[in-house]
Amino acid sequence: MKVRFCSPIKSHMGYAELGRIIINQLVQGGYQVAVHEIPVKTVDVDFGELGKQAERLMSLDVDAEVNIVNMIPPLFERFRLPGARNIGYSMFETDRLPDDWVVACNQMDAMWVPSEWVRSVFIASGVTVPVSVVGVDATSLPVAQPAPGPLRLLSIFQWSARKNPVNLLRAYCAAFDGNTDTVLTLKVHRHTDPEKSRSFVQNAINYSLSRTRPRRALPRIEIATEHYSTAQIRQLHADSHAFISLSHGEGWGLPAWEATLSGKPVIHTGWSAPTEFVHEQGLVKSSMSPAYGMEEFVPYYHMGMNWGEPQLDDAIAKLRDLHANYARWFKTSREHRNVINNRYSMDRRIEQVRKALG
Repeated sequence: MKVRFCSPIKSHMGYAELGRIIINQLVQGGYQVAVHEIPVKTVDVDFGELGKQAERLMSLDVDAEVNIVNMIPPLFERFRLPGARNIGYSMFETDRLPDDWVVACNQMDAMWVPSEWVRSVFIASGVTVPVSVVGVDATSLPVAQPAPGPLRLLSIFQWSARKNPVNLLRAYCAAFDGNTDTVLTLKVHRHTDPEKSRSFVQNAINYSLSRTRPRRALPRIEIATEHYSTAQIRQLHADSHAFISLSHGEGWGLPAWEATLSGKPVIHTGWSAPTEFVHEQGLVKSSMSPAYGMEEFVPYYHMGMNWGEPQLDDAIAKLRDLHANYARWFKTSREHRNVINNRYSMDRRIEQVRKALG
């Protein structure tokens, strides 16, 4: 079967990361694949073997029987291929889709999504075309014992209200007030320009911390806004003791996923797609709250949508327990990694692709 796959490729955005992975699954499944790049937030870094493969396939042209558009639904029509079976690949992070997204999805022949949780949201929102889960495969990553020194926590995200950075800072600072042997590394960006991102993020952190009075002293925080290669991101995971995200919602959650594959403990809001792969030891209790604060970022969210609201007391308790009992957390995470590698193996994901393509 000949497939055209339309997607961001040379970018750190989630759609690009996901696109490179699914392109590889199609290739490994024996499909003839041509890639049509959707240039969004393009950066010049090494995205590893999957990035090189996707770039090579950009030079091919096939008489596609299937056209897959991996992007937000408002852009589906722009990349539709007449005469082919058109499949949209997308996700969302609240309990319902924007109304115009539902319309755009139902104009496709089928939809693919990265998780069972997203599938349930699409169907509940009124998507009536077939919705199939085609998700990321478990690439075996080495398990590294971090070097002696402070407990190093890692968080990777684009700074926005959905990622809940202020409450992440609040939880970390409260958990380790006066502690000198912890460090939180924020691998973050807001803009494509790293220096512009650094200025924005540093100002946002300074403002948040200025409103956080410690009993003793604030714990250490480091930020990195440079564009990292795939190898550098994986090294960050290897050098860290654990990963943390208090995001309000994720369609999958690739940074938490890579931490899980690295055998590292993950503390994450216990709602949305990451509950499908994060070990229960790190799932933070949560309630539901209206979406907010995204207007200056993207126009798709409104107060009629709800997302997860992590309980900070539980996040603080888990952070302190991780610090006090790291050996137990690490042992559990290494064992859980083996379960995940089997559950989401390449063979099983290719089976999903074949079923979705019929």
